[in-house]
Amino acid sequence: MQRLRKPSLRSALTQARKPRERRIAQLESPLPSPPGISLIIVAAGRGERLGADQPKQFRALELSFLGVSSGNFVSNSNILSKAGFGTSSSSSFHLRRANSAVYDSPELGGFEFAVGYSPDEVKTANRNATLVSTGVRYGGKKSPFFIAAAYEVHNDLFGGSRNAPVALANDTNLNARSKDTALRLTGSYTFFGKTTVEVNYAIMEYKETGGTAGKFSNYKHNAFSVGLEHNMGPWQFAGSVSQAAKGSCSLVGGAACTTDGLKGTQVSAGARYNFSKRTSVFGMYARVYNGFAARYNNLATGNPSNGSDISQVALGVQHSF
Repeated sequence: MQRLRKPSLRSALTQARKPRERRIAQLESPLPSPPGISLIIVAAGRGERLGADQPKQFRALELSFLGVSSGNFVSNSNILSKAGFGTSSSSSFHLRRANSAVYDSPELGGFEFAVGYSPDEVKTANRNATLVSTGVRYGGKKSPFFIAAAYEVHNDLFGGSRNAPVALANDTNLNARSKDTALRLTGSYTFFGKTTVEVNYAIMEYKETGGTAGKFSNYKHNAFSVGLEHNMGPWQFAGSVSQAAKGSCSLVGGAACTTDGLKGTQVSAGARYNFSKRTSVFGMYARVYNGFAARYNNLATGNPSNGSDISQVALGVQHSF
């Protein structure tokens, strides 16, 4: 089930929120649609807001798109936080992880920071799958701009091997270890209180050591996004483009490795009409363009084949109470 969040022109980074978690019910139903297009109708009500509250270091990487969170098909995180191959979530960054401890700081001179840690409850002498996530933001709640950075480290999650062909994988080799990292930089500015421009740049790297000759060693790629949201009377419009480069890779022992066809792009657009402060209707569209070997995926369920493009449309009604 996809999640929606409270309408906002700014990223969730711009708003200080209570760490308490709240959830609501949401109804979602697919509609008949042409081949290659997924059409969804959504009806949802919310209390404080739609979806689940998240720790600050996760919200730091979550762009607002008509109030839609990073768990939705229009989110830039579908490109900015993932590798372009395989289907395992072990290669994805900035997700809510189980059994996590989180500290959120108060705002101090315009700065806020957060750190999260997820331990491995079944660690062994050869495996200790831990996660450390950090984020920092500068820009007061009343400021028209903010800048932010977030850094996440995955130890022994084998995001590369678990998405690579079995013949190249190290995850079953007890002598192998992995360290995957992601750095995200974000900047946003609101002009005249009506138009917000937001830019992201991400660097992701998957490293593994201890593998035998010909096995996976390293994959690194960069991604960026540009987003725009604009208020005009009762209307709110949004659009964004995100793109990931094909990157570079290496195998143990220096065997040939290619990343041709791993480029991915997502284009999203949407509009909302507010009947009042409590009730609105909206429509959203997103299309993912995969290179011939890429597998970027914004579907809630299912996995596309390599090189498949994906189109999705959603229509919704939102009411606060």
